[in-house]
Amino acid sequence: MAVVVAAVIVVVVTIVEMSVVSWAKQTDKSLVWLRYIDNILLIWTHGRAKLEAFIANANTFHPTIKFTSSISDTQIPFLDVMVSLQNNTLHTDLYSKLTDTFNYLHWSSCLPFHTKSSIPYSLAFRLIRICSCEETLIHRLTELTEHLKRRGFPLKLIQKAIHKAKEIPRSTAIQRCRLPETQKDRIPFVITYNPALPIISSILKNTSPFSIYHLDVEEQYPTSQWQPSIHQKNLWESLVHANLQKAHICGNRPCNIRRCLTCRLITTASQFTSTVTGKTYNILHNLSCDSYNIIYLIACTKCKKQSVGLTPQTLRKRFNTHRSNFNNQRGDTVGLLLNLPEHDIKHDISQLQVTPVDQLKKTRHDRPPK
Repeated sequence: MAVVVAAVIVVVVTIVEMSVVSWAKQTDKSLVWLRYIDNILLIWTHGRAKLEAFIANANTFHPTIKFTSSISDTQIPFLDVMVSLQNNTLHTDLYSKLTDTFNYLHWSSCLPFHTKSSIPYSLAFRLIRICSCEETLIHRLTELTEHLKRRGFPLKLIQKAIHKAKEIPRSTAIQRCRLPETQKDRIPFVITYNPALPIISSILKNTSPFSIYHLDVEEQYPTSQWQPSIHQKNLWESLVHANLQKAHICGNRPCNIRRCLTCRLITTASQFTSTVTGKTYNILHNLSCDSYNIIYLIACTKCKKQSVGLTPQTLRKRFNTHRSNFNNQRGDTVGLLLNLPEHDIKHDISQLQVTPVDQLKKTRHDRPPK
């Protein structure tokens, strides 16, 4: 579930859940109802037919909200836990998808030692909480050892972490842990981690009282510090970008601005053909009346003559100049083209077609001329 939409999903599912549970209380109530965001674990004791009717009713809450369900009499996965029924007793085990590669953080990663060394203990403690049978726990811990060894973790570190985790009784481990509130008097000192750096925490500890004394801000900045680290950019982050590139559409199009007269003459195409050589060329940019620093092609639909122009201005502004010169009978490319003998006496600029064919390379200093 994407973090960006998780909160929205929670609100929607909660509204649906309240309606469904309210309806269920009037009929048959489930033995267990557990939910995490949009994943729901339901233990039903009233038969499959009533369960299917319950799910069908839940899918009628809204025409665009539908629940997918998986029903089993023996075992069913819920998040990372496999819940099974054995001898009328519920048992839990670790559940991993077939596509899970167990590629935990590699031991050679450029991260602080305490960050890497805490991974085996955290994973072992997770198995203590999940696995309800001792035999299953031993099997999962053996698998965990092999996965961590494959990722370069020292065997002694793994064994020490597993031994530390097993010292905690499962009855204690499965209790909901309420973390203490973050100390409000701590000052975070964030720094990008580098193995060559000295021990920053010792430096902060030795210099903090001196700094606070001389800054005379003891009430605002107490002596307790917190030193989180930011990891160095890895190879994946350097080569892969999370932002998807927009599709590059090549060709011409009108700008569709309400008062633009050039839109009436511009051709919508991804290619243009020379009437002299007969060759066809591709347009490699996305061009319109608003494009500037362009090479453009003017063609007469009657005599098939073509003229090529170059302008640093926008195509709209440049063609407005052509139109003004034509209306005032000032000689320029358009006027010369329309005054050829092949044309009749009624010179009409609408006989022309304009095609921007290329755009010159732009730099950060380039701006469309005013």
